[in-house]
Amino acid sequence: MELYYGQQGEVNESLHLTVDFSELEEMARNGLLSLSVELGIKALKIMLEDEVISYAGEKGRHNPSRTAYRHGHEKTNVVLGGQKIALQKPRVRTKDGSGELPLETLIQFQTEDLLNNAALKRILHGVSVRNYRHTLDEIPEGSHSTSKSSISRRFTKETEKLMQEFINRRIEDYYPVIMMDGVTTGDYLVIVALGISKAGKKKVLGIIEGSTENAKICTDLIQNMIKRGLDAEENRLFVLDGGKGLHKAVDRQRDRDLSGNIR
Repeated sequence: MELYYGQQGEVNESLHLTVDFSELEEMARNGLLSLSVELGIKALKIMLEDEVISYAGEKGRHNPSRTAYRHGHEKTNVVLGGQKIALQKPRVRTKDGSGELPLETLIQFQTEDLLNNAALKRILHGVSVRNYRHTLDEIPEGSHSTSKSSISRRFTKETEKLMQEFINRRIEDYYPVIMMDGVTTGDYLVIVALGISKAGKKKVLGIIEGSTENAKICTDLIQNMIKRGLDAEENRLFVLDGGKGLHKAVDRQRDRDLSGNIR
């Protein structure tokens, strides 16, 4: 695919690019996985802290009924999204000094990759910008069940909440390049908008469920990013796959807001 970037009616040959579609898809996939792992780590830390609280109470608050006390942190590893992740785990010792208490949440993350395709599918399905319904049952407030199934459900739910917060956040930085492509997870397809900053850093800016052939869905994704702060008046290069819907959506946005700065 050949791309040109310039003002309306102009072609800037110095910015002529040739893009490998397989490379574009891989970048979108890696960006989505990286985001999912990042949010998964945050969800894990929330769950570990809740389990510690169930033993030792709130940090900094006197609790005479607690059965244990906090005992610092130590390095450990977990697996998320097929990657080995290092983190600082909280330590808890019994109040009577008889020993350290195991954290069941951590044990499961060390023995099983909870960020698998099935979990990612449910997380993404629950936070699509055109589909906000939650796919899992609500977890009772204050629930700290440590069964294998409840830990898995809670992890998916916590990650879903963090993902929803992320994709609805304000877009503050300038991204002169936005790459958009469809990523398949099992039988589930989402379109990922990956922004590249002036410093060359890549960041997922938007996610929506659907096909790159559907112009309305692709337009919804672009409009969602604009509502969250993406400046439609700034010069920007869009790198797209062969989906007709993506091309139509960008053309419509150019005609509506930009000033013909995408060719």
